[in-house]
Amino acid sequence: VNGQKRKRLARKRRLKIVPRSVRGLISGTKRELLLDSLHLRNIFAAGLQEIWGEGEEQWEHCQAGSVLYTAGGKSKSCDRGSKGVGIVLNKEGRAIFRGFGPRAMAMRLLVRKNTGRGDKEQGIFMVSAYAPTSGQGQHAYESFLTSLDRCVKHRHKGDMLVICGDFNAGITSANCGGGINT
Repeated sequence: VNGQKRKRLARKRRLKIVPRSVRGLISGTKRELLLDSLHLRNIFAAGLQEIWGEGEEQWEHCQAGSVLYTAGGKSKSCDRGSKGVGIVLNKEGRAIFRGFGPRAMAMRLLVRKNTGRGDKEQGIFMVSAYAPTSGQGQHAYESFLTSLDRCVKHRHKGDMLVICGDFNAGITSANCGGGINT
């Protein structure tokens, strides 16, 4: 019985990290609904794409204790395919935030891990990325890859890497004799 109870508790303590393409976080109501939903599902962290925001901002959700960090473009945009990324952390998350432009941001999360020989801190380097759509051209995509590469290079040795992203991948059947390519 003790073994089963321990396994059940261990499953509950697992960190849930999810990606979300939110298609705009312009209204306070939409932000509150998102944060409430993540809190109810016991999400530790969420990587957000398509926030349609401007500059870097931070919001705190008083009841749940979670924090939303965002990095957007130089001007607000309300169009599908427009940029902006964010990361939500629950109240247990401790983080160092760093923006790498409107299409990539990262946080180094520190979580306490019980190893049986005492507590140890484990770093999780969480990236939220949003690739440009194919209509924006090769230069925009190469610029995105450069930002993402700079972002990932800031990971500490030994940290787990988690990338939450909307990479705007497409599936076609026109290439390679009708096979599916991504």
